[in-house]
Amino acid sequence: MKATASGSGLQKSKKGKKNKIYLPRAVQVCVYGINKQSLSNETYSNDLREKIILAIQENDLTQEEIAYRFSVSLSFVEKLWQRFRTSGSFAALPHSGGRERLLKDAESVIRSVVARQPDITLLELSEQVAGETNSPPVSVAVMCLELERLRLPRKKSRSTLRREKPGE
Repeated sequence: MKATASGSGLQKSKKGKKNKIYLPRAVQVCVYGINKQSLSNETYSNDLREKIILAIQENDLTQEEIAYRFSVSLSFVEKLWQRFRTSGSFAALPHSGGRERLLKDAESVIRSVVARQPDITLLELSEQVAGETNSPPVSVAVMCLELERLRLPRKKSRSTLRREKPGE
């Protein structure tokens, strides 16, 4: 339970042992330079993780109060503490990867088809690569991304875009 004295920042811990002063986040940022981590996929630093573990081990604050103090979520504190107790490590886990590219094995085929026929459309290229690799055709979007990854041109040549006007 937290008991706040009309916004003064005085709070009582759940255990009721001590009255501690907890500063609002805006004051924490100004005074201590504590920043909320960005909402992107960046991991929390090992320094912050270590500080959280040390704060839990001191046993003065609840996990909720620690989460508030370090501007992290309660679930992060709980999961970090659980991982530290079971493995003894607080370091971030390595990135586990992602989906495997559909055209990973067709790179040489794509390069040869584009070299033979530089003004081929994405749909035609997808069908031709599927025929040569005995695999199902991929979508136009997947083929476009693969051409960008391989840094191959995907525009038709200007000569094939010109059309004769009727009557000329």
